[in-house]
Amino acid sequence: MDFNEDDFKNAAEKIANFIVEYDSILKSCPVSNPVKPGDLYNALDAKLPTSGEKSIDILIDKVRKEISPRMVHWSHPQNSAWFPNVSPKILALGAMLENTLNCVGFSWSSSPALTELEQKVMDWLVDIYGLPGHFKFSSKGAGGGCFQGTAGEAVLNACLAARGRFLATHDVDPRKLVAYCSDQAHCSCSRAAQISLMQVRRVETNDQAEMTGELLIKQMEKDVAEGYFPAFVAVTLGTTGLCAFDDLKSIVDVLENQFPSVWIHVDSAYTGPMFVLEENRHYLAGVEKVDSFNTNLSKMGIGGFDSSPMWVKNRFDLTNNFVENPDYLRSHENEINDENVFQVNFRDWTLAFGRKFRAIRVWLAMEWFGVEGIKEHVKNHIRLAEEFEALILQNPKYFELVKERSFGLVCFRLKGGNNEDHDDFVRRAKTQFGLIVTSACWKDRTYLRATFNDFASTSDDVLKVFRKFMDLALHKASLCAWILEFKAVTSLLACRLSKDSSRASEVKARYKTNVAEWM
Repeated sequence: MDFNEDDFKNAAEKIANFIVEYDSILKSCPVSNPVKPGDLYNALDAKLPTSGEKSIDILIDKVRKEISPRMVHWSHPQNSAWFPNVSPKILALGAMLENTLNCVGFSWSSSPALTELEQKVMDWLVDIYGLPGHFKFSSKGAGGGCFQGTAGEAVLNACLAARGRFLATHDVDPRKLVAYCSDQAHCSCSRAAQISLMQVRRVETNDQAEMTGELLIKQMEKDVAEGYFPAFVAVTLGTTGLCAFDDLKSIVDVLENQFPSVWIHVDSAYTGPMFVLEENRHYLAGVEKVDSFNTNLSKMGIGGFDSSPMWVKNRFDLTNNFVENPDYLRSHENEINDENVFQVNFRDWTLAFGRKFRAIRVWLAMEWFGVEGIKEHVKNHIRLAEEFEALILQNPKYFELVKERSFGLVCFRLKGGNNEDHDDFVRRAKTQFGLIVTSACWKDRTYLRATFNDFASTSDDVLKVFRKFMDLALHKASLCAWILEFKAVTSLLACRLSKDSSRASEVKARYKTNVAEWM
């Protein structure tokens, strides 16, 4: 039923060849082909064939002809949407190891190597990101960290831990607890609070889209006066929309003085890997006082998707919410009675009971790149954004920045465009060029976002994307000029019919000014 050794080597080589081929395919296809719901579903066999398909060539051809054309190609050189989903080739090899070694890591005893490699990788990440030493297992304190599947899972686990810690010392209805995040925070923050039965407060940010200690305390004091109990704060370093940074230092200082029992969590999903560059670490001021911290290795780390590190200052605040000791595990897990800092059961650190060997995939990539390679990757990502930002600034008749570039994200608007214009820009980018453009809203105004995956994109790709954006903007400018001309002609006609020469001269002058502004 399974491959023999020779057949496996042959099939693996063909898969590797397709991976290389796929990269070349991306250069000649759009980011997103026009597809309709149900296209792939209906293209595949209605029922699973009775006899299995043993030809890897036929199966790869189905991927090539049926699956790949119906994808949004996240690794496309011209994909500037969302945040990058980086996937260096070393991760493909790491995934092979991950599946071959075939571990289920629900406890140290079930897989000592999985547990301890994950601990080592988490400690390495603390070092290269400049995070507090008490997050490391090697500190032999109460702190530590492990991989969560996504940043959203990490925020949820932190929220559940906050609730558990608060209720352990306060006999109150959990529905009276309040979780706080900024109005720019990812929706996973408010969703985590709702799952935890907490009230949610999205704190209004300042003109820089930051949540500050002053703004947070103002909302907390209002809630306390109404009989609620502040329990959890999610501080975002690098929001999804604007890559804005909450003022961590002012938040931890004011909470330490006025609400010391509140759990402080930092969500740094996109920007965490940016702290490998020491010049970026000023955003971390105050991080030594937080209870937990998460980032994501798929956006800008080099670990691929579903590897989101989360660290806690006191692991027992987290594990007290999840610990279970089923009888079917007791005999095996008691064979070593000398519990120590390395003999941890990661099933108690998250909702999922088991975990895969994702640590070996991340470890392989970290060993491959080293600290200098990881730094170079981050620098390249930021450089591509700098190039795109420069193109925006060089064309002020058509575009304007919403705010200055933040790391690898550029947020911009069409000059003089309203919200409907930006929605139309997004639609036309997809239908005309097969480009995905993500938009967001700040202060009731829609804006556009652009960011580039440096493992896939080059400076030439940045320029190609910008030229397509220019085509879309020029189309809008030409359309507006046509509308202005139409309005001017009809106004002039009305003036002539009424024999109002002064009014006609005024219409002509205003038309010339408006067209100059649009064109």
